Formats: sequence, C-alpha cells, structure tokens
Amino acid sequence: MACCPRDACVCRKTETRQSWLAYQIAIAIASGGSVLGQIRVRQGEVLYMALEDGRSRLQWRLKTLLRGAPIPEGLHLATDWPALDDDGMDDLESGFAFIRIRD
Repeated sequence: MACCPRDACVCRKTETRQSWLAYQIAIAIASGGSVLGQIRVRQGEVLYMALEDGRSRLQWRLKTLLRGAPIPEGLHLATDWPALDDDGMDDLESGFAFIRIRD
C-alpha cells in the first residue's frame, strides 16, 4: 500500500469496526473537531475511500455519525477508485476526482 505524506491508513482484520473509526476520524478532521470526543485534530481536507461501501450504506453511516449535522465541506467521499498502477496514484496527485454525498 502506498500512502502520500501526512496520510493515515487504518488497517485491521475484517469485521472489527475499523471503518466506523475511520469515518469518525475523517469527519473530525474535515470539521476541525475531535476524535472519540477527546483527541483534538486540526481541520483539513479528507478523501475517504469507502471502496467496500455502496452509496446507500455510505449515506446511512454518515447520517448515523453526524446525527443531523451537515456533511463537512472538507469531507470528500469515493466509493470507487482506480488501482494505483491504473491511474489511481495520478488521480490522487492531481487533486483527485471525488463525489459528494448529500441528502
């Protein structure tokens, strides 16, 4: 797995709720909030690649976590992405194409 500087990856065996933690971290960074209610983070742009989630599952998870709050402007979501050796890295380096999930 290749990561750009300042990127973070959350990796664990399947079915251990790491995607929920990753969503929480992404929302916190995009909004300039805190992770797990305790760890303050600096606001920034986030590309969350929910490559195993469909659009409806992504919306459901965001609604659950945001509890009525709007999706932060800095949160960019992708449910599909080319492999790194098939233009995926070029897309990341060129400012990435992204989708915005809105109600």
